[in-house]
Amino acid sequence: MKNVNFSSQLLSFVLILGIFAIPTLLCGFTVSFKAAFQIWVFLLTATILLVSGSFLIYKYFWENQKIALLLTALLIGFTFFAVSFVSMVMDSRASSWQQIFSFSIISGVIAFIAVFVISPIYASFFRRKNNSE
Repeated sequence: MKNVNFSSQLLSFVLILGIFAIPTLLCGFTVSFKAAFQIWVFLLTATILLVSGSFLIYKYFWENQKIALLLTALLIGFTFFAVSFVSMVMDSRASSWQQIFSFSIISGVIAFIAVFVISPIYASFFRRKNNSE
């Protein structure tokens, strides 16, 4: 990996910040800053959980693919739970905490089951396809 000087690091940081800040400001000025804040909270919840969880699974559990599949399915289920929880808390139409938790848990469980059931089917389909070629 080559050394990158401070000025090019600063330039890349400013460019990334501009890429994120310009749409946020446009959304804030045209719609409302509350909507822009809600969008960023929603996106950051999903991004932070998926990136950090995937990194940890890859770093510590990737050698055992069965455990990695289970942990990845749990990660996606938990991400669905967290994102739906955060979005329902921000929405004023949610009537009670019981409703928020129940819908969030249901969406997380459905995502976990879907990933845990569909991933092996998907993998076996592609293994069969690659073996036939």
